[in-house]
Amino acid sequence: MAQPNPKRWIENLIIADKLLLRRVVKTTKFNLIAGTLLVGLFFISAINAAAIEPNGAGASYTQTPDEGAIGSDDKVDIPGVSDGSTPNTRFAESKGHERDARPAEHYRLGTFYSDVATIPWQTTALVAGIGVVGVVNWDWGNSRFKFNDEGFFGSDTGSLGMDKLGHAYSTYLMADYSNHFMQANGASSCAPYSAALMAWGIMLGVEVLDGFSDDHGFSYEDLIFNLCGAGFSVLRNTVHGLREKLDFRLEYIPSGNKDGFHPITDYSGQKYVMALKLSGFEMCRDTPLRFLELHGGYFARGFTQAEKERGESQRREPYVAIGLNLSELLFRNTKVGKTTFGRYAARALEYVQIPYTYVATEDDK
Repeated sequence: MAQPNPKRWIENLIIADKLLLRRVVKTTKFNLIAGTLLVGLFFISAINAAAIEPNGAGASYTQTPDEGAIGSDDKVDIPGVSDGSTPNTRFAESKGHERDARPAEHYRLGTFYSDVATIPWQTTALVAGIGVVGVVNWDWGNSRFKFNDEGFFGSDTGSLGMDKLGHAYSTYLMADYSNHFMQANGASSCAPYSAALMAWGIMLGVEVLDGFSDDHGFSYEDLIFNLCGAGFSVLRNTVHGLREKLDFRLEYIPSGNKDGFHPITDYSGQKYVMALKLSGFEMCRDTPLRFLELHGGYFARGFTQAEKERGESQRREPYVAIGLNLSELLFRNTKVGKTTFGRYAARALEYVQIPYTYVATEDDK
């Protein structure tokens, strides 16, 4: 039997790394930086996931279904807690958005199945909806399977990276809301991981079916950004206090380059935003600064056929901004915020950026 040769393994690994690096560098430095940051986000998520241990030794998760809209003096009853027993389905949010921890557990395949089983109707509706959209709008099944090297944010890419951020956001949104419903229906403390795996798995299926579309094709770049979106959802729902501080949002104004309202596919009308909420920091919580946010965003224009025909040049626009925290202004410690409408509206504002509520370094002209 041949003996393993570690030196040969290392040499092969170095050769593979060089080939991969050469492939990435063929695009732009912008791509390299973006890819490095996103892969780093995935590894942070993986490290955080590995920290789960029994008896609360590792990371734990806490959330209420209507989290973010409860007043600072409100109390939430925790089902299943009596005589000092440990809660096993829901969490209470205490003053200042801080949430009580519960014991974590080992993550197993059975954990995933049991968590997903708590939301059968939501999962079925989600998969069915995506399937209908794919067949109608993405031409699934009209060609033989093919791969498509789309690139990331390069000037020679089809949508200057907007589609990649769209993949990350869609997976993130799917994972976050799946986690929300899982927790509301009594899933395990590992629900953030189950929701992220489910969302990434669904998007993997989407990508495989894209491979049978003449207009798309299977793209490994899409898979990377799907992974990043799922990873960010895990981080936001397991790292203590991160949910109160950081949102990933989509802003959309119809571009006119497509007929109708298409917030998912009208890339030239989108902006993607990371919003740092000062209200999530103790030092700002009781000051007027709680009404402000710091934004880091990206949008691109001039890449659609309609824009090219109008003679518009391509633009890739990263920007920073100062914005208003509408949840804090309208729903925190208000009568409206304690209504069903207020709770759902406050949660929606974690994912949607309202136009014209910020001052940015780059405008969309």
